[in-house]
Amino acid sequence: MGLDMYLKGNVYISDHTTPGLQESLKQVVPDLAKLGTFDYLQITLIYWREANAIHGWFVRNCQDGKDDCEEYNVELEDLMKLYNAVEEVLNDNSKAQELLPPSEGFFFGPKDIGPHYFEDLKYTRDKLRDLFDGIETVKNLSYMTYRSSW
Repeated sequence: MGLDMYLKGNVYISDHTTPGLQESLKQVVPDLAKLGTFDYLQITLIYWREANAIHGWFVRNCQDGKDDCEEYNVELEDLMKLYNAVEEVLNDNSKAQELLPPSEGFFFGPKDIGPHYFEDLKYTRDKLRDLFDGIETVKNLSYMTYRSSW
């Protein structure tokens, strides 16, 4: 148990948007292809464990304040805002409580602004940089989502 968090990227599969992919998938997973057609591919772009400050940011900025383990759409602009907030806190730790306060919840991990908190921020910064380095690929995603579970 604990707070698990997923940023996922999704690509619709159709002959119009992704020519040849349906046929390729049929060859890779023929047993599944017998059941129907593939609608989309989903990839986990970032996985976090008990990064409650990051989770709180998504709740406030992408989920209209609802913390309900549902899936929510995330835009590239949202991720850029998160990156900027993370960078600002890493550059000036005194802004942590204002920009990325820890979130409390059942099995959400440490609630203090200590070593674990800053490791989560560095991890998030590095993963977002990786995404931004592949920005053209990210722009080709049909959509992105964030979901948490505990």
